[in-house]
Amino acid sequence: MLTDKLMSLINLPNTYLGEAPIAVDDCQWIRPAAGNSKLFFCKSTYDKPAFSIYVRDKDSAKALCRGGELLKKLQGYTDSTSALVVTRLLSFVGKDEKHRSIYTFSIEYQTGGY
Repeated sequence: MLTDKLMSLINLPNTYLGEAPIAVDDCQWIRPAAGNSKLFFCKSTYDKPAFSIYVRDKDSAKALCRGGELLKKLQGYTDSTSALVVTRLLSFVGKDEKHRSIYTFSIEYQTGGY
């Protein structure tokens, strides 16, 4: 459910969940990365599932630009019951075996208060 929401917010072609196919050069993917639940005010539980967003492209500048655009798009999202919080800013991971640049950032999808 949350991954569907993230996919709709990203709204770009070649967006995948879990892993990206090796054959696709310019893409982005969402990887669930656990998270936590903490007691907050009045012992209400706030769930904070975490996700890593990866961006890959043959052109490093394009990957960096697209990663920055995704970061801006996701970091400001909020609705009546949840919010996206960036927990790690965009950073260069390195190049894969096909010499494509990979960038990543991390977010928490904070929900709760029930």
